[in-house]
Amino acid sequence: HANRNDFSFKIDQLPQLPESAYEMKDISFTHGGETQHLALKVSNVLKGIYSNYPVTEYANQFNIPINRETETSLISALESKIANLNQKQGLEYLLDFTKYSFDFDRDTHVFGREKRLSPEETILYEKSDCEDRAALFFYLVKKIYNLPMIVLSYPSHINIGIAMDKPIGKGISYNGKVYTICEPTPQKKEYGLGKMDKTILKEGFEIVHQHLPK
Repeated sequence: HANRNDFSFKIDQLPQLPESAYEMKDISFTHGGETQHLALKVSNVLKGIYSNYPVTEYANQFNIPINRETETSLISALESKIANLNQKQGLEYLLDFTKYSFDFDRDTHVFGREKRLSPEETILYEKSDCEDRAALFFYLVKKIYNLPMIVLSYPSHINIGIAMDKPIGKGISYNGKVYTICEPTPQKKEYGLGKMDKTILKEGFEIVHQHLPK
């Protein structure tokens, strides 16, 4: 129909919430053998807003915005922690935050179905899986460093590749750039920048989304 409106699951903005909808949440995680604490301003109202949001393309999930109040407290808290770190050290800090701030569990155990959390939902819930953490890490790197990134989807896993100023490890070549593998989900073994479980890597991957800074 000539006058029909195209429908999209892409979310560009969130509703403005009243101040009473927010509360402070303390998030703690381990980095470099020390416990880190971040005090974030969050609203659990967002859980209800996303309750029926379906599983869609990764491009939609990874680019859902975080509400202004939470994003301001989150990004400012992280930036203050990494202000004196170089790019490699800063990315390692963001990796550890994403890995160790939340318990790991599969969506089917937590929600009874497959559900891809938005970056903000991952902060709100106590448990999340690899897709949720990859989305949060992608969001943080985009906001703080705005580096080129690719999303790597394996048959049993998902993680991120970042085009750092100086690539680490073997790297993945894609469209003229070398991307360093980043593992934002806790594994049985600790994997820093440029490393991941070789068993998963052997499965092969598909690049399902790419971010190129404007």
